[in-house]
Amino acid sequence: MFYSLPNLTGHDTVECPAPWDYRFTVAVPAQVRADKEARQYWYMASETNHQFYSPFEGINKLSRVNKESNPPHGTWAIVGDYDTKIPESTVLEAIAGMKIKPTHYEISLSGYLRLIFLFESMALLGTYEYAVFFQQESKKWLDLDVLPQLDEGAFTSPSRFYCNGGIWKATGAKPIPTAKLQAFQIKCGGKFNFKPASQLRDIPLDNVLTALKEKYGAAFDWPDSFELNSQGPSFWIPDSRSPKSAIVKEGGMFTFAAHAEKPFYTWGDLLGKEFVTDFMDGAVSKATHNIWWDTKTFWRPDTRAAYYPDNDRGMELHLKTNCRLSTKPGDDGSSALEKALTHTRENQRVESAAFFSFQPPGPYEYDGLLYLNRYYRKAIQPCAETGMVWGTKGKLPFISRLLGWEFVPNTADQLSHFLSYSKLYYESAYMMKPCAGQNAGFQGGQGCGKTLISRFIMGALVGGYIDASPLIVEGGSFNATFFEYGHWSLDDDSALIGGKRSIDSVYAELKKYAANTSFTANQKFQKPYKTDWNGRIWLTVNTDARSRHLINSDTDLDKMNFYACRTNEAEIKAFPFPDRKDTLRIIMSELPYYARYLLEYKIPDRWIDRKRWGVVSYQEPGMLDLARQASPTSLVKEILIDYLNYHFSDVDSDSTSATFAVSQLYSRLTNHSPEIMRGIRADAFSRHMDSMDKQVPSLVSTGPGNTKIWTFNQTDFVSLKETKETLKALGVGDFNAPTHDSH
Repeated sequence: MFYSLPNLTGHDTVECPAPWDYRFTVAVPAQVRADKEARQYWYMASETNHQFYSPFEGINKLSRVNKESNPPHGTWAIVGDYDTKIPESTVLEAIAGMKIKPTHYEISLSGYLRLIFLFESMALLGTYEYAVFFQQESKKWLDLDVLPQLDEGAFTSPSRFYCNGGIWKATGAKPIPTAKLQAFQIKCGGKFNFKPASQLRDIPLDNVLTALKEKYGAAFDWPDSFELNSQGPSFWIPDSRSPKSAIVKEGGMFTFAAHAEKPFYTWGDLLGKEFVTDFMDGAVSKATHNIWWDTKTFWRPDTRAAYYPDNDRGMELHLKTNCRLSTKPGDDGSSALEKALTHTRENQRVESAAFFSFQPPGPYEYDGLLYLNRYYRKAIQPCAETGMVWGTKGKLPFISRLLGWEFVPNTADQLSHFLSYSKLYYESAYMMKPCAGQNAGFQGGQGCGKTLISRFIMGALVGGYIDASPLIVEGGSFNATFFEYGHWSLDDDSALIGGKRSIDSVYAELKKYAANTSFTANQKFQKPYKTDWNGRIWLTVNTDARSRHLINSDTDLDKMNFYACRTNEAEIKAFPFPDRKDTLRIIMSELPYYARYLLEYKIPDRWIDRKRWGVVSYQEPGMLDLARQASPTSLVKEILIDYLNYHFSDVDSDSTSATFAVSQLYSRLTNHSPEIMRGIRADAFSRHMDSMDKQVPSLVSTGPGNTKIWTFNQTDFVSLKETKETLKALGVGDFNAPTHDSH
C-alpha cells in the first residue's frame, strides 16, 4: 500500500498503486531530468501532475503525514534513497550479499538509486518519534550502508515523499514476512521505551554532572561540555595532574591516570551507593509511569496512548525485559522489579478501567473515585486553513452538496438546525469537553444518504460509530463495548420492529441515554463499572407507514431532533452518488475541511438554548404531524375530540367548560366509543393523556388527593354545536334524542 501526491505542494493524499505499476500520463520534461534546480521547481509547481509516493500511512489516511496533527499510523515499506549514481552490477552484487533483500529497485529522475523493502503487512508505529526511531534502526537491520551515500535525512523524516523515476526492476525477492517484521518491531519497541543498558548506564549525565559538582567542588574542573567521550582531568584521584586523563563513558569514567587503582570507575564508585539508590528509585518510578492496577488487572499504555490489560506474569516480563529492572534483591532484600510491582499496586490503584467518551485517556476522577479512562478514539482533526466556504466552490463540495440537498421540506430551517446541532456535537468530541445533547431521527427514502450521513460523516467526524441495535433494540446485558464509541447508529428499521423490545421500550432507551450520562457498564469476566457517556444516538428510518411508527411523537420531544429527508425516488436516483468506495474516499478527504467549517459556523440566535442542550430541539413540522397521526396516542386523541364536540353540542346546555378526573374521562370515553376503548387499559389511557403534550386544548391542574384534573373549554369544541343549531333552525333532525353525556 502506498500513498501519493501529484506534486509536493499538496496535503491531500490518495491511495495509489505500487509505484512500479505507475504509468506516466504526462512525459517528464527533459530539462527536469537534466537539471536539479529545474527538477526542484517542477516538484513544487502546483500544475505538476505526477506521482510522489510514500509508504507511510497517517492516522488520517488521506492526509499527508506530519509531526503536529497527523502522525504515521504505520508504514508498508522502507525506502533506501542513495544520493549517487551506482553501476547496476554493483547494485546487484550488494543485493546478493544482503540477508534481507529488497523487492524492487528504482532509478530516480536524477539517475540515482532507490531500494524498496516491501513488508508483507503494515508495521504499526503510532507516533512520529517512534517512526523516526524505526527508520534509524532499519538501516542496520537491512544492511543499507553496504552501498555508498545513503540519504540520512530521509531516515529522520517520515513525511518524505519520493518522485517516481519510472525506471523499476524487480529483484524476485518476496516482501518481508510478518513474523520477521514483528521480531524486529519487538526489538525496536524495547529499545525505544528504555535503552538496552544497565541501570548505571541509564543515569542521565545531567544528574551526574550536578552531583559531581556538589561533591568535588573546585576539584571538578571539566574543560568542555560534560558529554559522552569528552575528555578532562581525573579529578577524583589526588595525585593526578594530566588535564586529559579521563574520558566520560556510559555508566562511569575511564582513566589513564598512573595513580588510579583501576581503569574504570562507576558512578557508584565516584558518588556513592546513595546516589545510585536514588536513581534506582527513579528508575522504578519511570518504569511504572502511567501503569495502573484495578485490583485484578494491570493496565499498560500502547503506542496509541490507550491502554490494554496485562496479568501478573506479563507485567513482570515487561518490567524485566523492556524496563530492564533487576530481579536480584538489594540490600533491603527487595529487587527493583518487586518494588515496581508494589509501588503500582499501592499508589496507582484505580476503581476500574473504563471508557469516558470525549475525555482524554488516563487517570480520571469521577463520582469521588479514581478511574482509568481507556477512551482513545479521536475526532477528525480540522484542516489548518480557515475561512471555509460552503458549496461546490469550497473545499467540501460533496458534503455541502449532499447536506444541502438532503433535507426537504423546509430545507433552510432543517439544514441550519442540523449544522448548529452538529457543531456542538463535533466540538464536544474534538475539544474533549463533553456536553449533553439530543439524539436525532432521520426519515427519508431508501438510498437518500441518511445512513451515510449518520455513520460516515458524523460518526467518522467524532471518532467512529457502532451499530447500537444489539443494545437498544435487543436489550443485551453486556454493554461495555458500546461505551467505547461516542456515536451510536440505529439504521435497520426491520430490526427495530422485530427486536425483543417494543417500540415504546426502544424510545424509553433513547430518552434514557439523552437525559442521563451516568451508566453501569457490564463486560464478560470483568467487574461492572460506572461510566460517564456523553455521545449521541442517531436513528434512520424509511417513509413507509410501518417505519413512521419509529419516529415517536409520544415521547419527550425536547430529547429528540427529527429531520425529514428526500423521499422522491426519481430525485434520489438523480443525485450523483459515486460508487461506495469512491464516496467514502471523497468524504474522508473532505472531513477535515467540514470539521473546520463547523468550528467556524455561527449558530443562529433562534436555535440557541442556554438552559440545557446548547441548541433547542427541532422536529420538522410535517414529519411531526405524520408521526402524531401514526402514534398510539392518535386514536385516543380522536375519540377525545369527538366526545368533547358532542359534549358541548347540546344547545340547551349553558356549560362553558368541562372538568374531569382521568378516571371519569376514561369512563365517559368508554361509554362514548365502547368497541374502540375496550382495547385500551386505564393505565395506558392515562399515559396517552400525558403524551398529548397540549395537542388537545386543555388545562391540567391538581385535585383532591393529588389527582390530575383535566379542564376543557367550550370555545375550543363548537363545531358540532354550531352544526346542530343550524339544523334545528331549519327544522331538520331529531333534537330530542339523548346526547352522549346521558350514556
